[in-house]
Amino acid sequence: MANPYKQSVIATIHQDLDLYNDLHGLLEQQQAFILNRDHQGLAESAKAITSVMLNARENRAKRSQAMQQIGLINSRSGMESFLEQLVATEKQEVTEDWQELMELVEECKAINQINDQALKLQNEAAEKILSQLPVQGSNSKTYSSTGVEQPSSRSILNTQA
Repeated sequence: MANPYKQSVIATIHQDLDLYNDLHGLLEQQQAFILNRDHQGLAESAKAITSVMLNARENRAKRSQAMQQIGLINSRSGMESFLEQLVATEKQEVTEDWQELMELVEECKAINQINDQALKLQNEAAEKILSQLPVQGSNSKTYSSTGVEQPSSRSILNTQA
């Protein structure tokens, strides 16, 4: 196949396979950070996930442009038409790669939904605990960095009046 647009579509499929394999691992790692309440790890994994997703978005744009040049749209039916146009030697491998990519995307979505739910549950639990803490009233005390009790601003105002 000498058509550079077809080659571009195939290349983006292979690149996306690599990206979504990376994403799958990052999402599993993120899940461990969530369960361990590792906020630093969670922040770092969010940066890595964002980077992978930006690269995947760029690939999707490249694939859309290449498919448009071929006269197809970047959709499920467009990809089915694209795969039908391939010669037999490429058709099976590219079809299998595309199906693997679609399965990987669904797995990543599922892990992401689980992670999202776990974060929501943790947030709800933290909010519940915080709501049960007593509100600091006028008897609250303020301490300096050395641990010495300091008068609160309320008691300073009362002594000045």
